[in-house]
Amino acid sequence: MKLSEQLRKDFSELAPYPNRNYKISQDYLNKLISDIQALEEKLAHYQMDGNPLNNHPDNLQWGTAKENAEDRSNHERTITKRGDDNSRNKLSNEDVKHIYSLKGTITATALSKQYPVCYQTICKIWNGKKKAWLTKTLN
Repeated sequence: MKLSEQLRKDFSELAPYPNRNYKISQDYLNKLISDIQALEEKLAHYQMDGNPLNNHPDNLQWGTAKENAEDRSNHERTITKRGDDNSRNKLSNEDVKHIYSLKGTITATALSKQYPVCYQTICKIWNGKKKAWLTKTLN
């Protein structure tokens, strides 16, 4: 039994006995259960206003890791820069587009000899697992 289900069961058993020594409101319990369910589903919380210091419950929202990353990007709080803006990038945006355009015409091993990356990186670009933000418009 999940922790959220156990909490709901325990609370419902206590509810008919008001003289018991518990001081938890139904609203607080529902919020607590909601938070535990989100943790069980491996969700992350993020701030709706984009301010990471504003942890007021009305400002927090649960979402998937992908939604959390999109929210960071929307509020321009991404830590790493993408593409040509990243100084550690081995491939320029044009290189990635060229590699993607050659999909099916040359092997990844042959391309990896032309560019300073391994063949697995070439395959990941072709399969949309790397640099998908750049190649999704090329389809």
